Amino acid sequence: MASEKKLFDANHVFIAIYHRDTEHENCIEWGSYTKQYDIEGGKKDRWERQTFESPLGFYYEKSVLIKGDANFKYSIVTNQIKIFVGKTEIWIRYPIECNGVKIGFDQRPWDICIGDKSLKPHMIKAIENALNTVFGYAVPIKTWKRSKDRVFKDMFGDVNGYQTLSNEIKIVSHGFDPRESFRKRKEK
Repeated sequence: MASEKKLFDANHVFIAIYHRDTEHENCIEWGSYTKQYDIEGGKKDRWERQTFESPLGFYYEKSVLIKGDANFKYSIVTNQIKIFVGKTEIWIRYPIECNGVKIGFDQRPWDICIGDKSLKPHMIKAIENALNTVFGYAVPIKTWKRSKDRVFKDMFGDVNGYQTLSNEIKIVSHGFDPRESFRKRKEK
C-alpha cells in the first residue's frame, strides 16, 4: 500500500511524494509526454458588422455571420521527473509547451497553459519550497544536483530559484535615476 502526499498541484504543475512498500533502485528518470485537450464550443458563431465596397464605388455596412469552431483543440507538452530513493518515489510534472508557446526567459510553466490564471508570488514560493523538499530526498543520487538545476532553470529561469526584482532595478527600468529622481532639490 502506498501513501501519497501532494506538495503542490495547480496550473498544470504537480509535485508529490509517494511512500511505497517495496524498495526501488535509487535513480532519477526524465520523460515528457504530449496531451491533447478539446474544449467544447470553443469559439461560437457570432454576428459582426463589416464594410463592403459596391461595384459602383460606394461603401456600405452589412451584418455577416462568422462561423466559429465547434471544438477548440490544444496540446500541452509536459516534463515528468520521477525520483526513486529507497521506498520513496517523487513525481514532478510541469508544462514546457502549450500550443507552440514554450517556457523561456519571460514565460514560466504556470503561465503558458490556456485557461490558467497567473500565480501569486506566495504560490511560486510554495513551488520552490516543495522542490527543495523533494530534492532533499534525492541527495543520495549522484546526479541529483544536475537534475535540480535543470528543473529550477525550467521553473524559475534561474538555478538559484525564484528571484524578485530589487526596487532599484524596477526604478531604473521605468526610466528614473535612483540617485537624482527622488531627492529634494535646492531652490536657487
